[in-house]
Amino acid sequence: FCRIGNRVKFANGEYYALEEIGDRYLRQARLVGQIAAAGEQKTSCVALITLSEDLLAAQALAKKLGVSFISPRELVYHPAIVGMARQEFEAIRHADADAKAHPYERIEKVIYLRPFSAENGEATPTQKTRLRHILDKYEREIASLYASDETFLVLEAP
Repeated sequence: FCRIGNRVKFANGEYYALEEIGDRYLRQARLVGQIAAAGEQKTSCVALITLSEDLLAAQALAKKLGVSFISPRELVYHPAIVGMARQEFEAIRHADADAKAHPYERIEKVIYLRPFSAENGEATPTQKTRLRHILDKYEREIASLYASDETFLVLEAP
């Protein structure tokens, strides 16, 4: 259930809940831990995605890939991890297209970055994503993504 305030109007005049679109993506993803979907007044949905902050999962993934790291943040931007996140996104995107999901409810492009945090104002102290703040903060990057032919951009955010 989504409050009306959490629904945005897309270019087709219909209202969609960005949180529900993001949650549907998260249910299919193994590597992604946080998502902020965008699409207000647009013809498609894009999102900012972050690697899961589960340290045990990160350690298992790093061991599987033979990647060493000191802090989980180093792991986020490791080329092997970024490559896996890109593959996972493409698989989910193609599965949604094959399932004939409504175009306004599919995430067509993503920006991959470090996890959202309370210190950066992107999450609450209990680690709930502050969607409106994130969309405002990364407004330029989201606009660039819409203008780009790329479907997966990596943003090394501070």
